[in-house]
Amino acid sequence: MKDDLKNALPVYDLAHFLAPRHVIYSVDPVSLFESFFDDDVIHHLCRMTEVYAHNDKSDHDFTVSESEMRGFLAILLLSGYIGLPRWRMMWEVGTETYLPAVAEAMRRNRFELIKRYMHCADNAHLPQNDKFAKMRSLMCLLNERYLANAIFEENLCIDESMSPYFGRHGAKQFLKGKPIRFGYKFWVLVQPPWIFDTV
Repeated sequence: MKDDLKNALPVYDLAHFLAPRHVIYSVDPVSLFESFFDDDVIHHLCRMTEVYAHNDKSDHDFTVSESEMRGFLAILLLSGYIGLPRWRMMWEVGTETYLPAVAEAMRRNRFELIKRYMHCADNAHLPQNDKFAKMRSLMCLLNERYLANAIFEENLCIDESMSPYFGRHGAKQFLKGKPIRFGYKFWVLVQPPWIFDTV
């Protein structure tokens, strides 16, 4: 049976489901990032990385501090912005790709060691039939923080966002004719750009 779609959407009391909003709009980018990657998330990453190094790689002497993990994440974010073909180019002294801030924050060998052991979940306790099992615990932690800091307004849109990925994974998609053809598709909640024109 074919029927018209209902015009009226159900009304939900979002305050009943979500934690109180505590976003401060005048914060700097670092503070905004740390509102999502807070101490609990950093501690979880450190613990899972050490578990992987000890149990799977038999490196029982490996430890990583929370300050090292924050520095490691900062270098990852910076490398994505710069877009160098090789990680080591940031530490190559005497070249135009040398970054003193990166070299002073962490030694190259230490960065590569953390990158080798970096994990978000314990391989011994992964949920079955979950393609994102190795990321699920981190995704759950971040979703809690996204909801706690969400800005729910009347004018919001649900849209797709592609994250490029060229490796092998069951969740990778191919979209012909798109700027990013291979990668993961995410559903995102966004505010339409025309909203800012009316403010």
